[in-house]
Amino acid sequence: MKNMKTIISSNPGQVCLGNIPVPKPGKYEALVKIEACAICNHTDMMFVNREFGGPEGGGHPEGVPINLGHESCGVVIEVGEKCRSFKVGDRVLRAHTWGHYPGGIGSEGGMSEYGVVQDYAAIQEDGADIPLNYQATKHQILPQGIDSVQGAVMITLKETWQTLRNFDIKPGEPLGIVGTGPVAVCFAKFAKLMGASPIVVFGRRKDHEKKFKDAGADLYVVGDDFPNELQKIITDGGLGKVIEAVGSDSALKMCLDVAGEKGTVQLYGAAPGLKWEDSLRSDPRVWVKWPDEEDANEEMAKLILEGEVNPYEYISHVLQPEDCQYGFDLVKKHNATKVVFLF
Repeated sequence: MKNMKTIISSNPGQVCLGNIPVPKPGKYEALVKIEACAICNHTDMMFVNREFGGPEGGGHPEGVPINLGHESCGVVIEVGEKCRSFKVGDRVLRAHTWGHYPGGIGSEGGMSEYGVVQDYAAIQEDGADIPLNYQATKHQILPQGIDSVQGAVMITLKETWQTLRNFDIKPGEPLGIVGTGPVAVCFAKFAKLMGASPIVVFGRRKDHEKKFKDAGADLYVVGDDFPNELQKIITDGGLGKVIEAVGSDSALKMCLDVAGEKGTVQLYGAAPGLKWEDSLRSDPRVWVKWPDEEDANEEMAKLILEGEVNPYEYISHVLQPEDCQYGFDLVKKHNATKVVFLF
């Protein structure tokens, strides 16, 4: 059987190239030639560092390879006999090796030369008794004009866009963003497109100010040094809506401090493995609705094709799979915004 390159983590903190069999698509699957896959700065790094609970992370046996990557994009090259939602030539998101890599982790594998997508609609229509991958509803087709590098980054863009949609951002309404990472930049950019005003970003370093002002933020605040304009808003009842884009107690405390007594704090970084102090997390103002990125597929594609959003603005490094350790080290040291591997 033909083998393919894949990026794996056999030992905590380390990644390398491996060789595994090319997946053979099942009857409700399509085989995808993966062309690009981005590092998820949160999830992939947690897998590498064995920070997830259960068999997928901290409980995964030492030395057992973890097959990485879920932000993938590529082109369908073969379809199973009952797969009818995809056709050869479709550019699709989130191809993986789930169920096709014995011994590896079950739901990832997008950092590979080939992967599969499941035809969720056909499985539902036929009432087929087939285990569904958690990404099945996210295996979506992209319109012509969006390439695979853009598609890989688009996954994060859709999540952040849908988070704001879930938060019901309205034109002329203030919004606070606590955090200075890539998703925080997306929040500032997209909140501007939705008409939020003023947009206030809270960070810890002055040197991040320009990128947030360029993204559309009206105010960039370092620490507790609040300008008079912001102090007045907080005194008058608070910002109202604030997004916690870090995943830490200190960030959540800042959100609660500036949201106001009747405000709401949306946790974006509410993935498995993240925990907050009980007294903060149980505050009735804290709200979580994980974004269903598939709901934003058409809207984000339209924004990209119309030039309102440029995925390349969020990419700092495009690398070959052979440079995988370098790419992960860049993310670990906070020297990259988004790293994309080409396959």
